[in-house]
Amino acid sequence: MERTPLQPPARSDLEAALATVPSAPLAPRTHERLGDAWSGLQRSQPAAACYRTAMALGGESPLLVRKLARAVELCAGASSAPLADRDHNRCYRMASLATFLTGICGREDFQLLDVGGGDGLLSLYLPHAGYRLAEPDINGLRGEALPFPSGSVDVVCACHVLEHVPPEARFDFLDALRDRAREHLVLLNPFHVPGSGYRERLQTVVDLTGAGWAREHLACGLPETGLIREYAESRGLTFTMEPNGAMPTAFLANLVSHYARKAGCEGDLARINRYLNSLDPAAMTNPRLPAAMLVHFPLV
Repeated sequence: MERTPLQPPARSDLEAALATVPSAPLAPRTHERLGDAWSGLQRSQPAAACYRTAMALGGESPLLVRKLARAVELCAGASSAPLADRDHNRCYRMASLATFLTGICGREDFQLLDVGGGDGLLSLYLPHAGYRLAEPDINGLRGEALPFPSGSVDVVCACHVLEHVPPEARFDFLDALRDRAREHLVLLNPFHVPGSGYRERLQTVVDLTGAGWAREHLACGLPETGLIREYAESRGLTFTMEPNGAMPTAFLANLVSHYARKAGCEGDLARINRYLNSLDPAAMTNPRLPAAMLVHFPLV
């Protein structure tokens, strides 16, 4: 008789932990258990984000504090690439976003909900914030069905998320984010820049790397900045918008990462990233060809 291979315990633990989320999405123990499962898979970054979420939701046991400290230590380089050596595009976004959030709040201990935040890398750049992650693949929480109460955090942010939302659902998505925020709604997002040839650029990335994110950008279409103005006017909001990064740098950094990994030159890639990540983010913005825009809706 043919036998079904046994599932690795760590993967089984993660699936079991994710299965508990719908019944108790805001229970600290739910997210601590998710952190344990990611830790068992030796994925220290999502583990740290889940532990941070558990603490922001009220978890305060000494054991949870120790688990978080260990996960952050591993993120810093004990078992993975040091932060400075990691993908430049992601690190640039997180560093500039963290600086912006701290600036508008005027303090470091604000309460934050990071919607669509991937593995929670932003949490490492905001060590004193009450950090909550909503990412379906990491902790089962979805942006279109956020379980957090209205006005439950100081800031809601979404980094490179809006372009993955179908155009007809974008206003509803922004409404959901705004509802959870007391003080600020912040987006860091790529937009269609006239004359930038964004479809040609994205198609090049798809053809050369097969990147799923680029396929989604093409399928949904990059939003235009006019969408933000239309949304603000329809909701009686004010907003600011400022360029972030440089499109050519982001494009080339993505291809350098792809070909360096393909060639097995991860050490060389780490050195390149280390240099790029050492530069002042404020000096790396091209206002005419930005990689993204920082959009801020003040709510108070």
